[in-house]
Amino acid sequence: MKELNIKQLILSAARTMLRPVIRILIHNGVTYSEFCKLAKTLFVEVCANDFGLQGRPTNMSRIATMTGIDRKEVKRVKDALEQADLVEGNQHEQDRLTRILSAWYQDASYLDASGLPLELSLEAHDEAKDFTRLVKAYGGDIPVSTILKELLGSGCIEKTQAGRLRALKRFYVPANNNPESLLRASSVSSEILNTMFHNLYVVGKEKRARPRFERRASNNAIAAKDVPAFERFAEQEGQALLERVDAWLTERECDVTTEPRDVVRLGVGTYLIHYDKEKIKKAVNTGEISGEGHA
Repeated sequence: MKELNIKQLILSAARTMLRPVIRILIHNGVTYSEFCKLAKTLFVEVCANDFGLQGRPTNMSRIATMTGIDRKEVKRVKDALEQADLVEGNQHEQDRLTRILSAWYQDASYLDASGLPLELSLEAHDEAKDFTRLVKAYGGDIPVSTILKELLGSGCIEKTQAGRLRALKRFYVPANNNPESLLRASSVSSEILNTMFHNLYVVGKEKRARPRFERRASNNAIAAKDVPAFERFAEQEGQALLERVDAWLTERECDVTTEPRDVVRLGVGTYLIHYDKEKIKKAVNTGEISGEGHA
């Protein structure tokens, strides 16, 4: 394939990947000029962090050459990038909420004789375990009231008529009207694209790099009446898989506060694919999906 065609292919792929992003931005009132400013920042940040020579950070001249942004503007953007990353910090908080829920389902201290999560009081001095102790053991330094409000608001737990707290979900998923839902979506899409980048550009270049698992199963000729049944099937099977993954990871989780060591983030994500008839035609015509069902 000619070099020009490769760039055209990359731009076409970028168009496909950015379309849902642009839809979300417009829906939330983000303007074109604001997106351009963000894009400029990301071009500088990614080039500075990922395209240095011999393991060193990329210098400003190289960033300017690779991105097409002049050196003065590169310096200004780099200075601004010293601020904390909101999304990364938020991902840490979401992981903490999931850790609390997961412990409620796995720590024997919080399970009944049948192995199900106990209903907990908020705080009770005469009980061995309560919600406050659970949060302090697995939630770090976040106030218990903040954790309680978020888990109740997102439907992950509920309060019984007796005033006790009951776990409903094993994983934290923000409520639809919670702005953190958008940040969670950005984290999920980022992890998918990072896996794709690794498989496309790291495997084959680095000797020890192995392809990361990435598969999908879909078909473009399923009757619309079967959508509800498939959604139930995907939710049941996907949840079962994720619970086995969570148990595997929990068994191997290390306490980095007492055992300092190199740690990484590991996991598996699942998502449901759903295009209606018109969207299928449009997606096939634009190259977003292939014209055949596949696994």
